[in-house]
Amino acid sequence: MQIQNNLVVSGGWKFQFIHDGLFYINPPNSNHSLNSVKNVNCFPVNFLLAESESMTILVDLGIGSLPGNFFSRCENSTHIPIPEKLDHIQVNKLKAIIFSHLHLDHIGNYLEFNRSSYSENFKDIPCYVSRLEWEFRTSRLPKADEVYRKYYKALEKHIRLTEDGQEILPGIETKYMGGHTPGHQIILFKTEENTLCFSGDIIATENQLQKNRSLPFDFDPEYSKKLRGIILEQGRENEWIFALNHAPHVNFKLLEKTGKNL
Repeated sequence: MQIQNNLVVSGGWKFQFIHDGLFYINPPNSNHSLNSVKNVNCFPVNFLLAESESMTILVDLGIGSLPGNFFSRCENSTHIPIPEKLDHIQVNKLKAIIFSHLHLDHIGNYLEFNRSSYSENFKDIPCYVSRLEWEFRTSRLPKADEVYRKYYKALEKHIRLTEDGQEILPGIETKYMGGHTPGHQIILFKTEENTLCFSGDIIATENQLQKNRSLPFDFDPEYSKKLRGIILEQGRENEWIFALNHAPHVNFKLLEKTGKNL
């Protein structure tokens, strides 16, 4: 097993995060320094690339090319189109995209925005999201912004709805949690050496991992705090590696039963 700031090699799998912009608690203005994660108002946005000898999996899809005037909390001025960013991935090995939830900073790269039109970055790739998340989001579409409708219409063709505890591919399990969004799910990669947990925005930073603190925008903050306690207890007992998608410094942390983190 090998663990670095942005690389885990375990049980025949390689995990690394792909940086895809910045998310601001408050929309940036003249008092905020763009491109600086030192700003406490700002968090990086990353999505997970998981590769084995036989398959490649993407977990969440970052901000993408969403126009800034639509989603002012995100800064993606250095956006690189997905075909260029993932040019080393063999297309025939990309087996699935798994979404922890459907906030726009987690699905952005599914479509590519160019001036006034959208095109699909992924075709014929199954996309997994929890049944509760999909049903909640699509029930609100009649009143949603046109951009949301475009994303969900594109996703609808390839969506696969998951249930709690479902093994969607060998060794890859989704677990329904809720909290941050009504249908938020975590993704567990169970390798021969360890379990890697992508906990999405339930546990997305080192601070949340160590002190069970919330980030803004939780659908149910109190329930999210309770969920973090449960996940952290399971993670420490079973020595999970946590993949932290909004962490500014270290993206992977191993929880040990002793309570000391690597």
